[in-house]
Amino acid sequence: MEHFDIGKFEKLPTNPETGLLILENGDETYYLKGANNQGYIERIEKKNTPFTIVKVFHENRSLLTKGEEFYSFRIGSYKEYDDIGNLTKEINYDQDYKFSIYDLAKKMKEEYKIDILKKSPWFKVMRDKIDSVVIYKIMIYINENKYSNTKNFNIDGTTGKIISEKILSYPKE
Repeated sequence: MEHFDIGKFEKLPTNPETGLLILENGDETYYLKGANNQGYIERIEKKNTPFTIVKVFHENRSLLTKGEEFYSFRIGSYKEYDDIGNLTKEINYDQDYKFSIYDLAKKMKEEYKIDILKKSPWFKVMRDKIDSVVIYKIMIYINENKYSNTKNFNIDGTTGKIISEKILSYPKE
């Protein structure tokens, strides 16, 4: 059973650019107290990718939940444990998305030359549900003033079909 060890964080070097702690493999991490100051939350940002491992720990420092995020939305299976380490619940966040994030990444790279598996400030990927259809939303900033124009895609999360593709312009401040 996994436990939260605050001591491991004290030994890690800090990335001066991000303020995050650097793990031996180059990933970056940080921790914070949980809701209502109960337990701990650890987030591990995978190096040069939009993937993050999220771990939440009970007050006794045993693992409560563990899962993964891609651009801040949950993917794969999140597992929940009681305070002695027994698995109590598992939720598969990919269940409704037959067109996986890897299928999506392949499509965007082959058809649009956009690599969503590499971390970039120039695009965002989200999941949503519109009229009971699960979709991926991709927003790409298309000029130097990244908040003035975006190219937006809505992609069916079951088939991978492009539902919409449009450029949106925002007024410059």
